[in-house]
Amino acid sequence: MVPPPPPPEEDLPPLPKEPEPKKQRLDDSLLIPEDRFLAQHQGPAHINVSVPTVDGANLRGQVLKITVQSLSETISTLKERIAGEIQLPSNKQKLSAKAGFLKDNHSLAYYNVAGGETLYLSLRERGGRKR
Repeated sequence: MVPPPPPPEEDLPPLPKEPEPKKQRLDDSLLIPEDRFLAQHQGPAHINVSVPTVDGANLRGQVLKITVQSLSETISTLKERIAGEIQLPSNKQKLSAKAGFLKDNHSLAYYNVAGGETLYLSLRERGGRKR
C-alpha cells in the first residue's frame, strides 16, 4: 500500500510563536566603551539612589545622594557606601539603571552611569520554595 500524500501546506496549523524573552539582556554595543566614557566624565560625581519603602527596615522611599570620587568606582564599592547610610548589607542590595541590573565587579563607567543619574535599589531575595 502507498501512504496517503501529506496535506497541502495551507491546511497545516500555524507554528507557535516564540515566547518573548523574560527580560532584555544588556546589549554592550549600545554602551560607550568604559575608557572613553571615563575620559568624557572626569572628577567626582553625584549619584542618586532611589530606595524602596520596606516595613521593618530603614528603607523609607528616600533618595540618597552619594558622591563618588570617580566613575571608575565599582558597583560593589558603591553598595558598601549605601550600606553605611541605610544599614542594609551590600549582599542584600540589587542596583539597577537604564542598562538593567548592575553587576558588582563592573564600574559605574562600564554601565555609562553619569553624574546626576538615578540608580534604583531593590532587595535581593534568595530563591527557593515558598512555604
